Amino acid sequence: MHRIFRNLINKIKYNKIHNTNFSRMHYKKGVSLAEILVSVSIFSIIVIPFLGTFLSATKNNVVSKDKLYTSTLAQKAMDDIKSRPLLLSAEAGKGPKIYTNEGFYRVEYTIEQLKQGALPTSSTNYEFDLNKVEFCQVFQVGETNFEFNGSQYNLMNGIKLKSYYLNIDKNDATGVYTYSIYEDINNILQSGQIVATSDINEKIIVSGNTSDKFELNIIIADDVDKNVNVYTVDDTYSRVILKNNGNISFNQFYYANSGQLDYSNILYQIDVKVYKGTEMVNNILSYSNK
Repeated sequence: MHRIFRNLINKIKYNKIHNTNFSRMHYKKGVSLAEILVSVSIFSIIVIPFLGTFLSATKNNVVSKDKLYTSTLAQKAMDDIKSRPLLLSAEAGKGPKIYTNEGFYRVEYTIEQLKQGALPTSSTNYEFDLNKVEFCQVFQVGETNFEFNGSQYNLMNGIKLKSYYLNIDKNDATGVYTYSIYEDINNILQSGQIVATSDINEKIIVSGNTSDKFELNIIIADDVDKNVNVYTVDDTYSRVILKNNGNISFNQFYYANSGQLDYSNILYQIDVKVYKGTEMVNNILSYSNK
């Protein structure tokens, strides 16, 4: 009897262990569809808000870069337009005009004349006399070449327009301003010191009626703390092409002539808009009294 009872107990223990192992083996076999769906739902709840935040941050970064770049484009255009009295009077009231295209961006401006009247005799006239302007360098553009400091350089290389570069820099240690003239950015032609008591004034005199262009890329170093003015004189056939290849803007007088220019007291409203495709991404409104 004792032996039978002991065998029965051992059999019960064996079945218990066997069933337990079988249950564990069955449990480890996989997960149910319900468990997968619950896991995916929890994962989505956690990840989707972070994904939205990431996409929003990326979009805001692009918008910020657009704002910063287009603000620079708009300000350069505004500075140039305000420095050209004849452009103000010629384009006032004629609606939007394209100023420039820079990659995906288009800069447009609109000029409106707000007030006109004679200046009182005690007022200073808005005028400049080219004979009284102190020029640092003078470019003499002829039919097929230009002259600078007694040397002549061709405007064209066969049928290809040559690009010339004017670099204006400042030596921080000595405070001396310098210039360098390059051909195709690699070949330096001339360099020297700029002597300027106030502004740095550059003069481009055009003669002849040929179609050959003179392309001058101007690069002003970031440490130059003087205004740079470029006077293009007697360019009847619009032969001079000026480009800004730096971060500092310069004033351009495109329509100057050899005589003195006088202006009446006119208040102009200048509206500069920058578009990316069809969307306006920046806008500057300013006024100029000429």
